[in-house]
Amino acid sequence: MQNKIYFNLESIDFNKIYEIHKNMVVFDKKKVQPKKDVLEKKYSFFIHNLISRQLSNDKDIAYLRAEVLKEVFGEDYKIMIATLERLKILKLAKKYKKGEKSNGYRIIDLEKKIAYSNKPYFYPYKPYVEKLEIIFKNHRTGFEKSAKNILSIEFYNNYVKSLNKLILNIQKAQNYIDIRFKEETNSKLYHLMILKRYKEKNYQIKIPNEEDNRIYHILSSTPRELKYFLNIKYIIDIHNSHPIIFNSLIYDNYNIPNKIRYNLSNIIIDIYKYNNIYNKYYDANYIYNKLKDKEIDYPEIKELPFDVLRYIYLTSTGQFWDKVLKEDNGKIGNYDIIRQDIKQIMFSQVFYGKQLSTRGQKYAEQFKVQFPNVYKLILSYKIGLKKVERTVLAHKLMALESKLFQKALKRLFKKGYEVVSIHDAIVVLDTKANEKCTQEEVKNVLESVFKDEGLVCDCSVDEYGEKAMEDFLASERELRTKGEEYISTLRELAERDEDVKELIKDYEEGESEIIWSKNKTDVILHLKDIKSLMYSKGNCYSNAS
Repeated sequence: MQNKIYFNLESIDFNKIYEIHKNMVVFDKKKVQPKKDVLEKKYSFFIHNLISRQLSNDKDIAYLRAEVLKEVFGEDYKIMIATLERLKILKLAKKYKKGEKSNGYRIIDLEKKIAYSNKPYFYPYKPYVEKLEIIFKNHRTGFEKSAKNILSIEFYNNYVKSLNKLILNIQKAQNYIDIRFKEETNSKLYHLMILKRYKEKNYQIKIPNEEDNRIYHILSSTPRELKYFLNIKYIIDIHNSHPIIFNSLIYDNYNIPNKIRYNLSNIIIDIYKYNNIYNKYYDANYIYNKLKDKEIDYPEIKELPFDVLRYIYLTSTGQFWDKVLKEDNGKIGNYDIIRQDIKQIMFSQVFYGKQLSTRGQKYAEQFKVQFPNVYKLILSYKIGLKKVERTVLAHKLMALESKLFQKALKRLFKKGYEVVSIHDAIVVLDTKANEKCTQEEVKNVLESVFKDEGLVCDCSVDEYGEKAMEDFLASERELRTKGEEYISTLRELAERDEDVKELIKDYEEGESEIIWSKNKTDVILHLKDIKSLMYSKGNCYSNAS
């Protein structure tokens, strides 16, 4: 496997960059007109590292600290950013605000403008490389110190110790990537960058935002399919974690004491078990009467609106998506919508959305109809704030999630287990220390931690190990075979159907992929970036401004 990853920057017009940069410089007697060859080295190096950071963040945002840019490129960095923005190569995606350390930037149309290359296009100018290495070394020390202050030294040491036990089967993962990605696409590049980080043992943890204390590390960036090549025993996650955690804010809003929350949690479990056995239906009165039967006659519960009680019940028992999202045969453009797309859209429109209206938002409207009082509470966290500031609810949910999972990890660390988290999941490594760490034990710890907050959680388990890896590879081989047959059929249809021709074009440009259908017997084309069409005009999924 190669040690270096490069980008082909042929789409970047450095002549234009030079002319704009030169015209933007304020010349005086102390300044010298920039040399073209030096500027090209600066811009090449800058763009290359910008792309690397954006891709490392799953093609999302590259965060750039002003002090780092200044130290590497001098005062030129301001003009460099302005020049790239003017040429529509770069755009500001997230503006600096108090509590955050840097602006976030995004290469516009990254997939279309930048191609993977196994040969260096830019000259790795030694002074810039050396400066960055020193700066990154200092930053790593800073990240470590910050994480220890937030998590405690003992927790940090246990977490890092567990994380360092991660082992990736590099050769098998490399073979899978070579077969899975025939072309040198940016998706392949992202997978290769992750492999490179494992090879370099780049296992540092970061907590970029103290508003939510979320822990980020290499495993939280690793694509799902590459996890099969890691020494993972199993992963236990919480069904609809954030919708469950929102129940805590509901309880706060309705002034429900902790004792009642705990008792309600137990009643919910009893009702769920009863319903599963006898297939009985429930309503708000039934839940209240069950509480009363146990001599728990709380007026606070009776005052909860029906839709709020229903929301608490469905989220607590893992039925939220099954009951709320009916089978949806809708489309976005020419693409069928899969269940994960619907979840992504609903989260972005309801819990994480910055808009104050459901206009033009199919699933936000659907949620509002089913849970009017819950939606009203969600909206209360956004009203009165500027659009860019309407992230309060998202950070509150992530902060409580971090608190719960870090509490669970502490209990597992005390038992001597080597475990880490991926936001709403506990990852149990396949190590000697975890030989006696059973799924039931981890589930019990998670359920106990949630119950301490008056919450009920429903867990699911994903098995890993040698057998799971072989099953995954067999499924991928079958998917490839069926996918090739499917694409061949589409190519024939494309000769007389413009819509199919557009599907083929998207597939060839890497914007869509072949995946299994819901029944796992057929394959479909799936749009990789659902948000790209979700925000386009003229469809029922786009966000209202």
